[in-house]
Amino acid sequence: MAQFAWSEEYSVGIHSLDTDHDLLIGLIGQLQEAASDSNERLDNVTSILNAIQDYTDYHFSREEALMAACRYPELDEHLKAHAAIRRDLAQHAADISATGDSYDYASLFAFLSKAFLDHLLDEDKAYEPYMAARRDAVLQANEDFVNKDSHEDVLFVEAD
Repeated sequence: MAQFAWSEEYSVGIHSLDTDHDLLIGLIGQLQEAASDSNERLDNVTSILNAIQDYTDYHFSREEALMAACRYPELDEHLKAHAAIRRDLAQHAADISATGDSYDYASLFAFLSKAFLDHLLDEDKAYEPYMAARRDAVLQANEDFVNKDSHEDVLFVEAD
C-alpha cells in the first residue's frame, strides 16, 4: 500500500495549491492510520473521509478557478477528471457506510493513490509551466477565490 506523505515532487509551483495538496495527502495518511486501528475504526474513518471529501471540493474549486482565470487549454479535461474523483470518492464513502467494518480498505487506498497521487503527478503537474507563465493571473484569481464568502463553511484541518 502506498504511503501518503507530502514530497516536493508533488509541487506544482503554486503555494496555495501545494498547501492544499499537502493537507489532502496528510488527511489520507490519517485515514490510513484510522483504517488500520480496529478501535472505533468506522467512526474515525467516516469522519476523516468526510473531511477529505469537503476539502477535495474546496481544493478542486480553487484549482478550477485558477485554471479558468489563466484560460488553461486542458480545463475541460481537468474538470472531467475532478468530477470522476468526486463521484468515486462519494461511492467509496457510501460503500463504507453500507458495509461498515467489513469494507475492503485496500480498494479505498488503491483508489486514493490513483485519484490523488497519480492525478497530481500527471494532470496537475501538466499545468505547472502554463500557469507559471501566467503568474499574475494566478495570484489574482487565488486572491479572489480566498476572498469569496462562499468558502466560509469549509472544514479546515491541520495536516500532520
